[in-house]
Parts: sequence; C-alpha cells; structure tokens
Amino acid sequence: MDHTRDNPLKRFSAFWIAILLATSFGIALIITQPFAPDKTDKAYEMVSEGRLEIKDGIDRAQDDALNEAALAEALSPS
Repeated sequence: MDHTRDNPLKRFSAFWIAILLATSFGIALIITQPFAPDKTDKAYEMVSEGRLEIKDGIDRAQDDALNEAALAEALSPS
C-alpha cells in the first residue's frame, strides 16, 4: 500500500466493512441452512438396518454372557 494513500480512517473503515461482510455471510448461512437439501445417502440407509440387527445381536449376547454377581463382588470394597 502506498504510504501517501494510507490513513487510519481508511484502515478503520475497511476493518469494519470486512467484519460486517463476514457477519452477514454467517447470518445468510444460518438462514438458508433449513432450505439445504438432505445429504443422506440412500445406500447407507439400506445397509444400516442390517448393521443395527447385528449390533442388537451382539449386545444381547454380551448381556447374556455378563456375570453380574461376579462383577458386583469384584467391585465391592473388600
């Protein structure tokens, strides 16, 4: 920047214009977010049912294998 054209008022106004521009861009993004298309992948949704069934089976097997009496005995202060 040429030192003859530089003054504090121009810097001050440029700073606030930049802040205003960034803020207005952020507000515009917040306002338009509900209108954005859904980015959910249909193939992922189709596979998720199978994955949830597998996870439920694993969780049930772990719950059945858990010996709660031995766990309570190990956690009790001796």
